[in-house]
Order: sequence, then C-alpha cells, then structure tokens
Amino acid sequence: MQKRFLLTAAAAAILTAAGCSSDNDAETNEEAANEEVEQAEEETGPSAQLDSDEALQESLAAEAEVEDAMVQVVDSDGEQSLNIDIQLAEGEEWNEEWLSKYEEIIRENYEEQPVDLIVAQGSELVTQETLE
Repeated sequence: MQKRFLLTAAAAAILTAAGCSSDNDAETNEEAANEEVEQAEEETGPSAQLDSDEALQESLAAEAEVEDAMVQVVDSDGEQSLNIDIQLAEGEEWNEEWLSKYEEIIRENYEEQPVDLIVAQGSELVTQETLE
C-alpha cells in the first residue's frame, strides 16, 4: 500500500513538473517566433506601398473596346511602377495597335516608370507586356 502511494505521489510530481515546463516552452517558442518575424521585417525593409490612379483608370476604361480597367501604382524603395489590367469587351478582337494607344495614354502621366500590362477578355489572357 505504501509503495502504491509513493508511486502515485511520484507520478503526480513528474506530471506537475512536465506540465509547468511545457508552459514555459510554449512561451519561449512564442517569443522566438516573434523575434524571427521582427528580424525578417528588419531584413526585408518596408513593404511596397500600393495605390491606384483613378484618372488613368477612367481614361483607359473610356476606350470603346475596353470593358474595365484597373491601375495599381506600386511605390517600393523609392521607385514607382505600375500594374495595369485591361478587360476587353466581349466580341472585340485584339488589335496590336491598341497596345500603342494604351502606352500613349499611360505615358502621359508616367513617362519612365515600368508598366506591367495585362490584357484579358473574359477569362482568357490576350497579351501580357512589360513597357519599359
């Protein structure tokens, strides 16, 4: 009987010690994870700032063959670039001259910034161009 009591007491002590140490381990792991996130943020620097250009978006969308347009201005490390998506209206057939027309419209406001231009119709990609 006394052995059984001692074994039960010893098991309870071990479980209590293990339970307390797991709480400390969880806190330590959480602190380490937070430090890793902070360190990664410091190494990568500030993230890119995203904005839109409503005037350019409306100018592109005003073209007869364009159903919708989205313009995203990206400021990263003091440099600016643009991401532009143009959705052609159904029934329109792609014309290479439109690319020049879109570039003229874009360059009125963004003369030297690199532009990633995606033209789609429905769910189909028509063309993807990088304008330098």
